[in-house]
Amino acid sequence: MTEHTVQESLFDEQRAVARADDPDTSWQAAESVENIRRKQAAVMECLESMGGTGTSEAIAAAYEAGVLMARWPRQSESGLRTRRSELVEMGLVADTGWRGVTVLGRPCVVWRLVKEAE
Repeated sequence: MTEHTVQESLFDEQRAVARADDPDTSWQAAESVENIRRKQAAVMECLESMGGTGTSEAIAAAYEAGVLMARWPRQSESGLRTRRSELVEMGLVADTGWRGVTVLGRPCVVWRLVKEAE
């Protein structure tokens, strides 16, 4: 799969869903999530702008700076972690094996952008 093909597939429309037994607030939240694929692509663009690697905290900080410059759609830190997790499942982002340190001094994963699915 080429990078171009990956980028095209990331922009396909996809909607969040809630489980049948979830409370109404979960359904409202799912309805408010617009174009998940675009948000996944924005996380990849952010990671690429960071040189291809970063911790979740660093990604969130860089992403917020990009939002302020109107580069990417607004997302919560939780949303960014969810999109990053989805990208890991898709084989587009992976654990480098390296560990960083959070602002609280805890070890954390350093993530890397994968140009093509492995």
